[in-house]
Amino acid sequence: RQRWRSNLLLATQVGLSLLLSTMSACFAATLVHWETVDVGMDREHVLSVHVDMEQYRYVDHRDNLPALFRQMQERLQALPGVRSAAVEMRGSIQGIWNTALYVHGRSDLTNGQVHGQEDHVGPGFFATIGIPLLRGRDFSPADTQKTQLVAIISRSYARQLFGDVDPIGQWVGYEPAPNDHKFLVVGEAADARVNGPQQDPPPIVYMSNDQNPAPIHAIRVRAVGDPAQLSDRVRQALHGVDPTLPINEIVPFATELNGNLGTEKLLARLAGVYASLTLLLVAIGFYGVMSSRTARRRSEFGIRLALGATRRHIQMLIVGQTGRILLAGILPGAVLSVLAVRTANHFLYGSVSANS
Repeated sequence: RQRWRSNLLLATQVGLSLLLSTMSACFAATLVHWETVDVGMDREHVLSVHVDMEQYRYVDHRDNLPALFRQMQERLQALPGVRSAAVEMRGSIQGIWNTALYVHGRSDLTNGQVHGQEDHVGPGFFATIGIPLLRGRDFSPADTQKTQLVAIISRSYARQLFGDVDPIGQWVGYEPAPNDHKFLVVGEAADARVNGPQQDPPPIVYMSNDQNPAPIHAIRVRAVGDPAQLSDRVRQALHGVDPTLPINEIVPFATELNGNLGTEKLLARLAGVYASLTLLLVAIGFYGVMSSRTARRRSEFGIRLALGATRRHIQMLIVGQTGRILLAGILPGAVLSVLAVRTANHFLYGSVSANS
């Protein structure tokens, strides 16, 4: 009876250690997936400059902002190792700005179809951030407050609004008819995970910041090599244009994206720590119990040897009993692992278990 209780305890420990090890591996695989998933943008060669321009000297002089942004762009693009630069109103991947676009001549669209997200960017933004333009053109310096207001929409937003119809040349507005004729769609961009690697690419419309001047929150700089090496030169170049420009931080775009993975990193670390401790305790306990049992059975083994058993028979007897205990723990542990992975499926993205 005592041996059975001991066997049950050992099997339970083995099953729990297998469960925690499986969950730890899944969370680690999920974290690796988020850090490497294709976000539709260039992770590795973009530097993000976060600025705070919500001050009166910028807000009260919006008409001067396009010229200031153009000077910043030219100064940055003149730096060695810089391919391009562009400004963006939305400064972080968490700064979601919801909007609604109504298509000129269509009143059959549902509320879900017209709603999406919005961002205001400067010329060269798509080439800088690495979002491909699928149709049409990018914003240009010729798009000013005095010219026709234009917009570029993502592929998913274009499908919501226009279906399979070419969106280039279509008219949209913020309000239903007769105010649905404000912006001319001049481009279609590929979908991108602008809200972070965990989120699906949203339907998004990009407006020209030059046509509706407003303070920005980010400057994107595309580098030839490692963008982190440009931080000091980028800061000096921007202060050369505006010595009082408040720069909050300068970080690689990959760091900015991965910085939003706090929950995933915490789960992966906790699961790894608990799994390691459990494996260590199980190994120590298992060894101690089996070693004590073997020592107490020396007389039995002596009798078996006297009756004709060989050393190999004794070894196989011990290994067989150990294997049965392990099997009794591994089988239910594997079942629990499958059930646990399916239960936590919404936390696990990109792992084999989660996709199965």
